[in-house]
Amino acid sequence: MSRISLLHLIKFYHQNLKKHIDHNLIIVVCILTFIAIVFIFNALNKIGLFDHLKPFNPGYRISNIVACDKAYEQTHQFLIKIAQVSDGNGNVKSLLMPIENTGDDVGSYFYLIYFKNVLKLSSVRKIYHYFFSFIIILSYIISVIGMRLIIKNSFILLISSIGISIFTFFCFFVMDVYVMGIFVAAFIPLSLYLFEKFTHFHFSIHIIYMIILGFLIGLANIFRVHSGTGVLIFMVTYLLLFINANNWKKYLLLIIIIFATSQIEPLHFSYLKKEREKWLRAHDYDGYIKKNITHNMWHALYLGLAFLPNKYGIKWDDYYTYEKVKKIDSNVRILSDDYENLLKKEFMAILKSDPLFIIENYLIKSFYALLFLFAFLNLGFFMLFYPILNMKTFIPFLFAVIFYLLPAILVWPYPMYFLPAILISQFLSYLKMDKYFLILK
Repeated sequence: MSRISLLHLIKFYHQNLKKHIDHNLIIVVCILTFIAIVFIFNALNKIGLFDHLKPFNPGYRISNIVACDKAYEQTHQFLIKIAQVSDGNGNVKSLLMPIENTGDDVGSYFYLIYFKNVLKLSSVRKIYHYFFSFIIILSYIISVIGMRLIIKNSFILLISSIGISIFTFFCFFVMDVYVMGIFVAAFIPLSLYLFEKFTHFHFSIHIIYMIILGFLIGLANIFRVHSGTGVLIFMVTYLLLFINANNWKKYLLLIIIIFATSQIEPLHFSYLKKEREKWLRAHDYDGYIKKNITHNMWHALYLGLAFLPNKYGIKWDDYYTYEKVKKIDSNVRILSDDYENLLKKEFMAILKSDPLFIIENYLIKSFYALLFLFAFLNLGFFMLFYPILNMKTFIPFLFAVIFYLLPAILVWPYPMYFLPAILISQFLSYLKMDKYFLILK
């Protein structure tokens, strides 16, 4: 059955439903149903019914958050962890060191400790679950409210609410910093509404909105590197494409604002790290201050080649790269600049000698990612290729989705790596279905 006949079939069923469905009632029912499902699932989980499924992923990051919490209780300094370090003779010592030694996604290591102490909770694990559950539920509410504002057809609104509910529930099995991407992506429908009705609102509303969105983009990037950048790309691309002689000054000002406010949290954390380093130096821990605090790109790219069986012996295991680098140069510190440079040389050597292996690797991972998109979008997947929307509206969606798919293609196609791409693709497909029904009327 072709995609057109399927759409006509849906339209037939829609015409046999009540013509006037209260949009607000749909939103309220969907939100209440979703909240009820979450509470029921949580209650069943507490009595152990789903123990074998291990839902609500606690994340490997929790052990590091606990280590940061212990360090804070001891030092009253953020972004420091207590680590067990061996001296090579079998003796293990507890040392304080910057959390960047673990990675550069440092947001959770500050905010969860901060909220735990402000709310006076007994366990950092509780604040972990409370915080990320709150982010997921808030993302859902913002998404369905945004869709309510931009979707004209009540039947498509119902479908979109159900689809987003299923996706949101899946996110509870992911948790962790990866859900920060869907949090900022949830603002895309609301952004479209505000700019479609640009002249209906006072310009100060748009300024305030962009300040808030820019700040949240920067906040998301602190929790997970570039988790908000795709939304920044979407917003900037959209504003540039719709700029004209009448609004160019206002649109350029909004672009500047969203760029500037997206740097607030990075600057905040830069200050926190400097204060932390002063404290470490004052307490003779200068040797443990990590100078390289950027994301370990070549580490990830090299490990990503393990997706296919290979003659190079590459395995999807961090310790594999650690051991490989140590064999090349035992003096290189793990995750340092020298460490990254060695892995870059190894990657480039494979690229030069066996480019087809690299290309095949990326193509297969692209297929896996698209297969997962199809699982969530179903009929909406075909609508992505149906030329209904104005290209100026379509291009920002395309750029954002491609950006968020890059980690899956270049590293590993885990769904958690491209959650924002799934949600943004859902927005696009529902928007196209809505436009299609408007054309059929």
